[in-house]
Amino acid sequence: QRLEAFGHENVHVTSNLKYASPPLPASEDKVKALNTLINGRTVWQFASTHPGEEEQAVDVHAALKGEFPDILTIIIPRHPERGGAIRKILEARGLRVAQRSENEPVKADTDVYLADTLGEMGVFFKTVTTVVMGGSFVPHGGHNPIEPAQFGCCIIYGPHMFNFKTICYDFETHEACFVAQDSIDLTDMLKRTLSNKDDAHKKAASAKKMVENKSFARKEVWSYIDSMVKKTSMKKNDKEDAE
Repeated sequence: QRLEAFGHENVHVTSNLKYASPPLPASEDKVKALNTLINGRTVWQFASTHPGEEEQAVDVHAALKGEFPDILTIIIPRHPERGGAIRKILEARGLRVAQRSENEPVKADTDVYLADTLGEMGVFFKTVTTVVMGGSFVPHGGHNPIEPAQFGCCIIYGPHMFNFKTICYDFETHEACFVAQDSIDLTDMLKRTLSNKDDAHKKAASAKKMVENKSFARKEVWSYIDSMVKKTSMKKNDKEDAE
């Protein structure tokens, strides 16, 4: 409407091209190694966290510990260079931390696996299917939920997803995610998804199916561009013939 208001013609709205992106890379060797590190423990991941969210992760971990004694929390900071600072926050709260950038092993008593590395998000999405989206529990705007959905993950995000409004609308109308209002709400949802696998699998399946159904976006855009090029070419030929 804004473009048309400026006098532009033939404005066409397509599906979001983010749906057409291929899944993130996930090395089978790394997935296997990560599964070995986790060793069958109850696990969830907080993906692409920002300052203020690690503290919330600590509170959630403590609340989950009573119901899931073997709980392992994986924190993946959006900016890996924050790894050292995040570790200090976690250890100050009495948590045992294994830091991926330091190649530290996850032991039976490890509370948090701090995955402060680059280019491995796909490995974690493929291995740990309970995913909390970072940037959504502080007013940052969230991160792309399509990426974990492509791996069949159960997705939970917070109230601050304003950078992905239309995508979140798709997820929520298809019942393909959980929306938490704060860390207390998040704790309740994690208890639900970690204890009720059927419920989690239903959300994950809805998300994956919805994303797959919308993956035609690139084809739709190219088809429209192709038709416009052909129309332009035909008009040009008609004009030349008339001259």
